[in-house]
Amino acid sequence: MWGVVCRWILAPLVFRALVNKRELHGLLVAEGPHRRFQDEGFHDAVAEALDVLERYDPRRFARVGRNLRAICNGPLASTALYQPHTGICWIDMSRFESWRGEAALAVLLAATIVHEATHGELRRLARTRRNLREEAICHREEWRCFKLLASRAGIEVSQEWLEEVQQFDPSWHREYYARPWLAHLREQWRRIYGAEGFWGSLRREWGEG
Repeated sequence: MWGVVCRWILAPLVFRALVNKRELHGLLVAEGPHRRFQDEGFHDAVAEALDVLERYDPRRFARVGRNLRAICNGPLASTALYQPHTGICWIDMSRFESWRGEAALAVLLAATIVHEATHGELRRLARTRRNLREEAICHREEWRCFKLLASRAGIEVSQEWLEEVQQFDPSWHREYYARPWLAHLREQWRRIYGAEGFWGSLRREWGEG
């Protein structure tokens, strides 16, 4: 029942709320409605990432097309998230600040998109639910994709960045999955509205508008 509600009622509302919509490689690329997290360079960064992926790793590029309907920028409690009932790969672009201006950003974004598309593939074919084993599989695919793209595109990546991408912390994910959904909701709320809260954020948005 909840799946039906999400797919036929909530999903259309999510797509309707998206802004700055553009189509790239057959996918909708857009942003969430929160102005504070919108990013002028998001569409160009995603376009470059998809170009690199299509050129150097067509097999994983096809996986992205099979399992994702959209790639969207918005505030998250993590770097990225696959939303199963909408087919959206959410990316929090504000978490990529240390990679800005680097050629490796396209490779990292492409690998991140592959990670979330792999979640979609596993849900579609194996009917899995998000858990530590699934996360480990998706992270392994992200790491392999990152190394492959960097090598084939001739992009030099520092050892520090390689270690950052390769790192997988099972304890963090175990604790993340153990939280009740209300805890995730509260964390997302704080991420979006911060200390000023919903009404303070709304007043600021109206003031800027």
